[in-house]
Amino acid sequence: MRNERLLEREPPVRAHATASLLRRTAVIMVKVGTKIEFNYGAMHPREHGVVTKVKDNIATIMVNAYGSDVGFTEEINLSCIRLLGETTVNGSGIGVFAV
Repeated sequence: MRNERLLEREPPVRAHATASLLRRTAVIMVKVGTKIEFNYGAMHPREHGVVTKVKDNIATIMVNAYGSDVGFTEEINLSCIRLLGETTVNGSGIGVFAV
């Protein structure tokens, strides 16, 4: 009887485990040519860039500042790049995303 009750219970879904799985997927999908979006939050325009190099878990991204021809280079750890639409635990959409 006790074993039957244990079998009926479903294991709890852990949000951090799901986010971790998604983060691993993002690491796998980032390669040279991947488009990246930077969302800095309210009052800051979103910026877009393209991955130009991936080495030792670091992505080098050429960013077009404010949609102009002038840009800058940013280096981001692959574990910090998330999937587009993924939010933090509190629902914030601020971050660096693979498009």
